Amino acid sequence: MIRVNATLRWQAVDSAGTVLGTTSLDINGLNPGESRPFETTGFVSSDNVVACSQIASFNLQQTTITRA
Repeated sequence: MIRVNATLRWQAVDSAGTVLGTTSLDINGLNPGESRPFETTGFVSSDNVVACSQIASFNLQQTTITRA
């Protein structure tokens, strides 16, 4: 069995389609076919943390998989 580490990078977008900020998350030691709930930090822009009320949607920007 090959375990993997995953890094997920997300964007927060407002209703006009403007990217408000990004966040990333590392999930380590995943087994094949495993799913796992996770929590991550808030979305950060160059100015500050993005308020939840500004976010209309999230976009997965990048997924990186490496062998654990």
